[in-house]
Amino acid sequence: MLRTNRQASLIVRCWNRITDPAAPWNRPWFTFSIRAKLLIGFGIITGFLLLTVSVSLIELRGIKQFSRGLIRQQMPSAVNTQAISRDVYASLAVLQGWIYVKDPAYQKERSALWDSIEKVVKRNDRLSKQWQNLNHQIAWRRAKAYLEKLQLAQNQIVYSTSLNRPVTQSFLSDFPIAHWSNLTETLTHFMNIQEVDSQGKDSHVYKILLSIQEGNQRSLTDFQRYLLSGKDDDLQQFNNDWNATDAEISKIDSLFSSLPDTQQILWERFKNIRQRFSSVTQRLILLRKAPHWGRAGYLLIAQAEPMTNHILNLLIGEKNGAGERLGGIQADQHFALISSAYGLLNDIKRLQWFEWVMLAFAIVMGLLVAIVTARVILHRLNRSIAIAGYIASGRRDIEIEDEVTDDEAGKLLNSLRHMQSSIKKAEERLEARKEEMTYLAFHDSLTGLPNRAQFENEIERLLALADRHNQKVALLSLDVDNFKAINDNFGHDVGDQFLVELAARLRGALRKEDFVARLSGDEFSVLVYGIKQA
Repeated sequence: MLRTNRQASLIVRCWNRITDPAAPWNRPWFTFSIRAKLLIGFGIITGFLLLTVSVSLIELRGIKQFSRGLIRQQMPSAVNTQAISRDVYASLAVLQGWIYVKDPAYQKERSALWDSIEKVVKRNDRLSKQWQNLNHQIAWRRAKAYLEKLQLAQNQIVYSTSLNRPVTQSFLSDFPIAHWSNLTETLTHFMNIQEVDSQGKDSHVYKILLSIQEGNQRSLTDFQRYLLSGKDDDLQQFNNDWNATDAEISKIDSLFSSLPDTQQILWERFKNIRQRFSSVTQRLILLRKAPHWGRAGYLLIAQAEPMTNHILNLLIGEKNGAGERLGGIQADQHFALISSAYGLLNDIKRLQWFEWVMLAFAIVMGLLVAIVTARVILHRLNRSIAIAGYIASGRRDIEIEDEVTDDEAGKLLNSLRHMQSSIKKAEERLEARKEEMTYLAFHDSLTGLPNRAQFENEIERLLALADRHNQKVALLSLDVDNFKAINDNFGHDVGDQFLVELAARLRGALRKEDFVARLSGDEFSVLVYGIKQA
């Protein structure tokens, strides 16, 4: 028992040494629990991921700012070029209205249009200094010169309207096409940007814009037909198509707040152009119904129209056989850059979203791995600690199954199992030794009979038992005569054999309940219990 206590004490001391905060391996990292170590390791990995994603997001933010700067830089030039084209066409329409009606309101509107053109020209002058393309700067200077000539020609036309020269029907029917081209181009640019922002042509806004574009084309065809025929049915069809397009426009108005800022600017500009063209169209309808339809305006055709077309070619390029514009300052180029910038912004948004998703996935997976690992490792370690505590407290009935893993936790459990087995075997040996020592303490080592100590205990027990049950006990004392002569003549070995044989015969001659003991040398005593008389 003493040896078992020493082993248990050794186990407790070893465990205390392992968990001692002052131990070298517990400074400072090992002072944390395993759960804390796992969480700290997980925090370091997560921090590294956050740092990587943050650096990437900073780079993406720089690209995003560059794209927005490109949009801010290119958008004014594109808008200014489109505004000049729009106002030049509008001034041509207003001039035609002045020729036929001589209404002072037309002259005021024409003056307002040229004031607007001059303001836009000044703004574009400042922006043109930043253009990298020298051909664009030369084309812009030529366009400004022709704008001045066009303004002078229109003033001359106003002065010369009294000539009342004939005007061809073909020009009047072709005029809305040229007049509305700016409206169509503005809508097309808006649709291109919407297509880039919405990642395709299947978005709800893009489908509405496509319907508006088709409605504009139908309205233009109907209006041309009306100018040529003058029939009320053609005019009614034009009004129906125009109103249907207005209904589609109201759908975009309901979604206006959800559009990006750049798209909102383009949409407002498109609506303003459409409203102004609607006013011009109504004036043309009045002219078509007037009795002097088809007269006057020779100077308008001979001077103003070619000059206007030349200015527009400088601003937005000439059209080739396929209907594509080539050369010039090209607002399309600016809008192409803007579309590219928007595409880059959308790519950045997708990358940012992907990086955040991957970061969240890494955090969740890392946390799950840390939790599962902690639960598995801590479960086995806590089990080992509990088993060590049971062993240290003296309990040996804990069953430890074989651990087949080769990791530290498995080796610890195997070591505890071997230690438990060794302690059990040691206790069994100790118990056997204890029984042997107890037997030797109360029995004669030679004959196997009880010794004096056992005899004294037995006589006290029998006397107490006899008193309690009113029984009698007999004590017989005997020894061997001349036993010393046997030892002297035949040796001690023969004497020992004689005593062993004597003890065996005494046991055989007595009852099972009788007691015989060897007190010393050749002296024996017998206790007989339950007799009637001694």
